[in-house]
Amino acid sequence: MKDHDHITVALVAVIAIFAVFAVTTNDDPVPIFHMVKIQGEPYYDTTVLKNLDINENLAADIPALTGTELRSLGEQIIATKEDTSRIIQVLRFASATGPSFQGGKITYTRDERGEVSDFLTFRSDEPMFEYEMIFSPGLKSRIEGNDLIDFEDERINILGGDFNLFKGELRGSSQNIVEIKFIGDTYIEFKDDYTDDIFSSSVKVNGKRIDADVKIRGVKAGNKFILTSLIYRFEPNTKLGGDLYVPPRSGVKKHLREPEGFLTRNFEIIYGGLRSGKGITTTPRVSPSRRGPGFDILAAGNDAYDLQFINNRGQRYKIPLMEVSNGGLQYGELRNPLKYVEGSFNIDQGDYFIVTSREKTSGITNVIEYDGINFNNKKIFLRDLAGGSKEVYFDENGEGELSFGGTNYAFEVSPTSPHPISVDMNHNGNPTSGEAKIIFAGGPKLDLGSSNIAGGAQSMSVTIPSKLFKGESKSDEVTSFTIVNDDGEINMVLSDQPTLDLISQAGYRTGMTNFGALWVLYDRHEPAELYVQFGGAAPSVSTVSTVGGQAQGFVIVTLQLDDLFALAR
Repeated sequence: MKDHDHITVALVAVIAIFAVFAVTTNDDPVPIFHMVKIQGEPYYDTTVLKNLDINENLAADIPALTGTELRSLGEQIIATKEDTSRIIQVLRFASATGPSFQGGKITYTRDERGEVSDFLTFRSDEPMFEYEMIFSPGLKSRIEGNDLIDFEDERINILGGDFNLFKGELRGSSQNIVEIKFIGDTYIEFKDDYTDDIFSSSVKVNGKRIDADVKIRGVKAGNKFILTSLIYRFEPNTKLGGDLYVPPRSGVKKHLREPEGFLTRNFEIIYGGLRSGKGITTTPRVSPSRRGPGFDILAAGNDAYDLQFINNRGQRYKIPLMEVSNGGLQYGELRNPLKYVEGSFNIDQGDYFIVTSREKTSGITNVIEYDGINFNNKKIFLRDLAGGSKEVYFDENGEGELSFGGTNYAFEVSPTSPHPISVDMNHNGNPTSGEAKIIFAGGPKLDLGSSNIAGGAQSMSVTIPSKLFKGESKSDEVTSFTIVNDDGEINMVLSDQPTLDLISQAGYRTGMTNFGALWVLYDRHEPAELYVQFGGAAPSVSTVSTVGGQAQGFVIVTLQLDDLFALAR
């Protein structure tokens, strides 16, 4: 096995350690930085950036790291024969100072190799990060000829690496160009016009010019030069060209043509992957057998769809959703229509109907069949499509209550044969005006749309309520799809929309919303089938549980990579 393969194995082992750490040690709702503790030992030069939203720039919540988060970025004191100066270090993931940049973000996309997954992505035309050294009140040196003689052999820590400030020199006809060289585990050369406010592309590492920029600020006063700041920006030059895509449990450097742009061997940025609900996930997987929060729409022949989902009590449903009928579409199936809109005695024997305890994330949805009636004995027969049957009595006025999922729903029986019933399906106290939404495990909601289907097409929408998002307040996330009658056969349309950018693969299209809901439309054959996964773990059948939740990622920033490799070994 080659050396870099050993490093990869070690890196994955380290990531696994941090993955456990990131989940179990802190459940704060916003990204935090802290000292990492592994096996009882503190690691002061490593930090975990947690709870990072999909499609949100790293700097939205984490604008910069300082000595508070990474010890080696802490304040240093450097003394020359001329003066003493403090060095303040800042590592930024975005900057509003021109030219501004937004930095990396977690996306669900296709990389340059054609792989579709979640990635930590960086644009190729802007910096990955900005590193600044601020010298206060300024690092002063005498000028002899062109040399800054007091800069020689001063020790300094740069991004976790020990360096000597090897040499400083002024160039140009008016000595407006300053060149500063550092030597440590790499040899770094910075050169810039210190009299302007423009970045220059004059950075060399180990004698090689790299795709990076530097801005040096200073002032010449008589025979003295005072260095006030140095800002370094590094752009990702990837091995395959184009933007940088870092897959889960991988470091950035291995994907770069110029990893030396990180300046030191111990500086690394590692993408840990996505996690949601309980445990850690990378790319969520879907399966025709629904095992966790989400739903599937499966073909039942060429003319019908079934809906498969789990409710907030862990009950599993597979129900007829829609079929082609009389040149159009109808809910349920011909012999067993599906009712979800309330009305006066609108549920006939043999009909399926939806009841939902409350239109909130904790709501319990059940799907029931009105199986029959014994009018003389004043009782109706009901069957829960998740399993189990009941006999429910009504009074002399035809009124009663049916109980499912721990909720009582008022119903009324028509005195006229064949005795259809009205049911308060949304549990709002009125059984004749309203409709029931389907609440999936974890709290997302399916709106089946209008019961009056027009034009052979019916749109439905899935809402992720704002309260399910972690951290700062967000609005509801709504994603829609359409079921159509395609010349007598059923099919489905899923399009790009503000909440969903779809990626085409061989035989399917897929995308992930900001919440982390993974949508997959398999359309190699018709009818197309839809699988949606919200992440998290399946709830318990015995208790109401709103597990699941927003998928968020974590990123590890370290200035002590060698120590982590040693730990992994």
